[in-house]
Amino acid sequence: MAFFKYGHMLMLRDGNAFDKHLEPGQRTLRSGIYRCTNWGCEVVARAHDHLPPQDHSQHGDTGRPVRWRLLVQAEDRV
Repeated sequence: MAFFKYGHMLMLRDGNAFDKHLEPGQRTLRSGIYRCTNWGCEVVARAHDHLPPQDHSQHGDTGRPVRWRLLVQAEDRV
């Protein structure tokens, strides 16, 4: 679960980028925090980074699939 302290520094945004499920190892389209929908762990990725693979150390070995979804989008100003 992602936490924050200063709500005035976040903006609610509706968009289909938050609804897409991404596969392990897939490249991200946006920078931000990605959450595994089956395991609940999060990773930070910049736009065009590869998401962790299926055998990433945060995931157990129970056979449940890893599916990543954008949780918090970050503006990439670099």
